[in-house]
Amino acid sequence: MRWLKWTVGFAVVTLLLLTTLFYFRHTIVTRIANHYLNPYQVSLSCLSVDIDKHLNVMLNTLCFNHPAASGTLQQVNIDWQLVSWSWLNEPEIAIQSINADDLTLQAASELLQNHSDAPPVSPLTTLHSSLALLARFPIPVPVNIRHFAVAADTQHYLGKLALSQQSLAATLWSTTTPNHAVNEQKPLLSISISRQLDSLSGHIETDLQALQQAFLPTPLPLAANWQLLALKGGLKLDFSWQANQLSAKLNVAEGETWLQNPPLAQTQVTFSPTWQLDIDEQQIHLELGTQTQFVVSFDDQMLLSYLQQWHLPPELVTLLQTNPLHGVTVSPAGEAKLDLTKQVFSLQNLAIQSLAVHNPSGKPSMQLMLSQVHSEYAAAKLKTQFSAKTQLNAHSLHTALQTPVAVELTGAAEVAGPLWQLELQAPSTVSVPSFTPTNDMPLQLGAVQLHASGNIKQSAKALALNLQLQGDLASFTLPKKLQLEQLQAQAKISGNLAKLTVVGNLKASKTTLAQFDLSGTPNQFDYRLNGDALAVKTLLGFNRDPNLKLKLHAGLLDYAISGKRFAWQYPLAHQADVSLTLSGIDGKVADFGWQDLNYQQHFNYSDGNLISSQGINNLSVATLIPDMGVQTLRASSNLSWIQSALKFDLQQLTAEAFGGRVKVPALSWPIVEAQTMRLELDQIDLEPLLALDKSKGIVVTGKISGKLPVTVALAKNGKPQFSIQQGRLFNVSEGIIRVKDNPAVANLKQQQSNLKLAFEALENLNYHSLTAGVSMANNGDMVLATAIQGHNPDIDNDVNFNLNLSYDLPGLLQSLMIANDLEHSLTNKLKPKEPK
Repeated sequence: MRWLKWTVGFAVVTLLLLTTLFYFRHTIVTRIANHYLNPYQVSLSCLSVDIDKHLNVMLNTLCFNHPAASGTLQQVNIDWQLVSWSWLNEPEIAIQSINADDLTLQAASELLQNHSDAPPVSPLTTLHSSLALLARFPIPVPVNIRHFAVAADTQHYLGKLALSQQSLAATLWSTTTPNHAVNEQKPLLSISISRQLDSLSGHIETDLQALQQAFLPTPLPLAANWQLLALKGGLKLDFSWQANQLSAKLNVAEGETWLQNPPLAQTQVTFSPTWQLDIDEQQIHLELGTQTQFVVSFDDQMLLSYLQQWHLPPELVTLLQTNPLHGVTVSPAGEAKLDLTKQVFSLQNLAIQSLAVHNPSGKPSMQLMLSQVHSEYAAAKLKTQFSAKTQLNAHSLHTALQTPVAVELTGAAEVAGPLWQLELQAPSTVSVPSFTPTNDMPLQLGAVQLHASGNIKQSAKALALNLQLQGDLASFTLPKKLQLEQLQAQAKISGNLAKLTVVGNLKASKTTLAQFDLSGTPNQFDYRLNGDALAVKTLLGFNRDPNLKLKLHAGLLDYAISGKRFAWQYPLAHQADVSLTLSGIDGKVADFGWQDLNYQQHFNYSDGNLISSQGINNLSVATLIPDMGVQTLRASSNLSWIQSALKFDLQQLTAEAFGGRVKVPALSWPIVEAQTMRLELDQIDLEPLLALDKSKGIVVTGKISGKLPVTVALAKNGKPQFSIQQGRLFNVSEGIIRVKDNPAVANLKQQQSNLKLAFEALENLNYHSLTAGVSMANNGDMVLATAIQGHNPDIDNDVNFNLNLSYDLPGLLQSLMIANDLEHSLTNKLKPKEPK
């Protein structure tokens, strides 16, 4: 009986317990749930609970609230087990699993707002803290939510979630309506994570277009007025994390983005990178490989309009118009590092190339390679090595530039805010393969190469330059005038734009033609040009004028030009000092030559006019060719170029001639109007003068002096004409006239016996007086009215002899047959005239 009572009592108690559990199921479940949820600031607002025959808890509906969001769970099955129970202690219940059919979330408006006053934390620190929390977050029971929905403003997200102590898996879809079917739709985000011993590994996939539409505003503001309009492509990320070290492999397939800057049209960028990332608490390390490429396409006219707001020089704008740029490819390669603590970014290599689709050659016309890129982005600092190559069409700058200009630059660049520095290294060249002659540029130029090295630095005060330049010109030809080969100019540029110095030299065929020194500003400067010991024969060798009869055999040229305030805008409007020296010049013009010509002259240049200073014995010639007995010419010369008119003056022209001296006090050229110069003869020895002609039997000795007023005037044909009026010659020493054994005289003596005494008087005439009046017409006909007084010791007879000598002076000077002409005059004088 007692056993029956205990049995009935136990059944009643069990029934009462089950009845209590049933009727108080909401309270029991709420208490159990709050036990787990209270530490996470979650409270339940509604609850509908059932318990099946296996005492599993079925949550038909569960509403919860959190500061970040509110949500509703439906059809949640909680598999639990009562581990221990007593009247005195809280029951110990173990939940085996939680499975839910549906979860709906509504994000709070404060979700994206940060109200914390705490100092900002490094994003990498936050990242690793979040990963550490995810790795260690306890999930005591598996949770499987087969369907959940999240609403944020007008955007709805659907997904599923599975959590356990070893793994986390979630899939998220984006939809415009809460009930939209997503079974066939591509997921917005797919996450699979494995957890083991404080470490994580996982795989993430997302669609960039859906991600941008779901979480980013459109357009998305970026730096420097740029905006992100659209984003497309598929992203895959495989990662592993342990002890604050994150390694990941990132791959983007068929990535595209559209960017916009208000002055520009839309710019399209396509990319498909595969990167290896390693992230610690301080820096992000990327291994970019060699296949990363971003293709940027844009409208060249909109780009030009955008650049013109920077007030570019007109020449550069023209160059951009004739070399349109439709897009570039940007290819980072090697290693990249981003240190968020030091705020430093570095990149091993970055290649930028213009798109080749619009280039007829099929090759990119512009290539830029950056290496060792180092940026302190917070301080706006950047350092990089660079090399650039481009082909530019420059015919719009000048019609002679019909072939592309090749530009190749190598060096380093450094930027620090508004300050920057550019260093050029070899090879840095600008090459023009050829020039096309034009009407305004008839000269012919060969290939040109400009080499540059040094640096350009923008300091806080000014733009400073320290450059070495070398220009090579294959040839310079002015048809039928001048031809230079292998021209080379070297220059060193230093200083700033307010005070610039340029020092260098110019060579042709390895001959240094000039050394130059410039100082000032690019628009106005002082200069000095000089050439030392230049071989005149070499300089004349550059001449290509077929009509030039000048030939130079030896001699040197020295010159120096020092100018003040030269301006490109008004090249003639400045002042300069010019000095010129010719030393030991041997040469000839046609049949007339000279040896050892020396000339020194100093000039003053002012505003297009050139005036020489007073020269004193600054012109000399040792010998004239052919030898006419004239040597050691000396003169004081002055030269001027005033208002495009040339004037050359000689003063005190002297020469040694036939043992005496010839002097012309003054002579001017060109001849504008008739001028008279006084030709002074002093101590001219007649014997060597007549010895120039070897006529037999005529000897004249003695010295003469005199003055010949020579008038020079221009004929109608523009040629100079010479005439002499009232010239006078006289002897300054006694002399001898011997006319003996002359064939013409001997023949005349035989024919005319009555002239025997006259001829015998001339066979040995010792004269003490010889005078001559000299006149010459402008056609060169000269007449010497000669009077001779002397004594013949052989016949002991005084002789007075008057003789008129006529000369064709140009022919006489050309033939120098003076004695022969004297012979002819004597025979004509003494021979009796035939009766009419």
